[in-house]
Amino acid sequence: MEDTIVSTDSVLSEKKRVFIGLDPEKIIWEGFIDKLTEHYILIYVECGSRSQTPMFPARGKAFVRMPVEGGGLVIFESDIVKPKSVDGKLWLITKPPKARRRQRRAFFRVPYDKPVLMRVENGKDKWTDWEEVPLLDISGGGFSVRYPDQLVPKTRVNLFITTPRSEKIDVLTEVARSSLEHKDAADSQCLLGLKISPELPMAKQALLMTMVTDLQREMLKNRIRT
Repeated sequence: MEDTIVSTDSVLSEKKRVFIGLDPEKIIWEGFIDKLTEHYILIYVECGSRSQTPMFPARGKAFVRMPVEGGGLVIFESDIVKPKSVDGKLWLITKPPKARRRQRRAFFRVPYDKPVLMRVENGKDKWTDWEEVPLLDISGGGFSVRYPDQLVPKTRVNLFITTPRSEKIDVLTEVARSSLEHKDAADSQCLLGLKISPELPMAKQALLMTMVTDLQREMLKNRIRT
């Protein structure tokens, strides 16, 4: 599914959370839109620690992703103009006339046959120990894993994933479906469909979307080679 081209005036608004990088594939900073004018966007840029000063690029492009309701993203690129505060946390960038709106369903499911760490909530604020399980595939909205036991839908599940870029992400999910797979009379496993919890921070959602995009690109390259 292709991205939809939209007017930035129709989708951007003040106080919206944004994620910023110096190239389209890597998020470096997180912040929010502080003010909008006809031609410019003023962004308050945060670091992991609010006491630290963000590195303001001398010039170049800012690649911005803004999560929207329903799990999609508004994506656009801007010219970096200048810092607007002594601490470097207020940035002025240009406001482009158009942006791309990408729905989460634009990501199709891709195989990812890797082990991940998983734990299950089994009471209020109580979790099982971490254990390694096979991750079968991933999409922009969730995962499929094999697990020894069936789980009730809406059970909360925590995954710890290492991306192909060696980034570590702990992902809160919940069980969407659970089906028993019989290998033989003595051995059976359950196939779990896990959907990403709405409680997952947007920064982690954006990292997962980048991971899915990387996997899609590699899969397409392999198809071209063969």
